[in-house]
Amino acid sequence: MDMGVLLAIELKKLNNDAYEWLKAIPPQHWSRSHFAGRAHCDALLNNLCETLNSKLVYIMKKLVIVQKTIEKCSGPLTPTATKTLEKIKGEAVEFRAVFYGNGKYQVTGGEGVDQCVFHITQHTCACNKWKVTGIPCKHRITVI
Repeated sequence: MDMGVLLAIELKKLNNDAYEWLKAIPPQHWSRSHFAGRAHCDALLNNLCETLNSKLVYIMKKLVIVQKTIEKCSGPLTPTATKTLEKIKGEAVEFRAVFYGNGKYQVTGGEGVDQCVFHITQHTCACNKWKVTGIPCKHRITVI
């Protein structure tokens, strides 16, 4: 006897309602042995394409947001960078720079508590904030 027939008889013994429900549905919809063998939809390819497309759409939306932000800028810097630079300029007013030769400056501020050496020819500062953030530190602003 066929294995499928044996399993159907066993299912009928266990749960007659389930057997009748499956019997009413054509086997090609629920049994692998009755599948046509060719794919009607290449789900893997579609999923891959959808994933790639969603990432591209996300990136394109980000580019539009950046472009709109740039269009709003009145100068070479973004509004956030401009605010940050203005804040640093305000702090730099309280500092004093003394030239020590060879392009080196001793920058002192905050009642002598904050001291740094700025090397103008090497574009380096002892605080390393300029190097890390790319935004000039208050010591550099003071020297310039």
